[in-house]
Amino acid sequence: MTLGNISGLKQDARQALQSCPAQKQIAVVYTAVLVGISVILNVLDFVLSEMIAGTGGLGNLGTQTILSTLQSMLPILQILVLLGWNAGYSMAVLKIVRRQHADANTLKEGYSLFW
Repeated sequence: MTLGNISGLKQDARQALQSCPAQKQIAVVYTAVLVGISVILNVLDFVLSEMIAGTGGLGNLGTQTILSTLQSMLPILQILVLLGWNAGYSMAVLKIVRRQHADANTLKEGYSLFW
């Protein structure tokens, strides 16, 4: 497959982005939520690690097991939460390319695909 002259593609992409007034808002909201979720889950992972380190001895083995299980479930939780969020971002980008209405609420539509 050869593309030949791609300046026409670039011009079409530029026009599609300019036709969507909320493009910057979509990118900022997407990035902010993505960073926020990652920070929250990393802090929670650190707190759980500290709690696990504080439970020593055989008497606290049950507590240590529960905390360790919660800690191992954090990446699964992150995948599930970000799956819908990334799908919503993809839907917003497709709407922008198709010159349809897209705003920050479009990011939530990805969750309707899964839940």
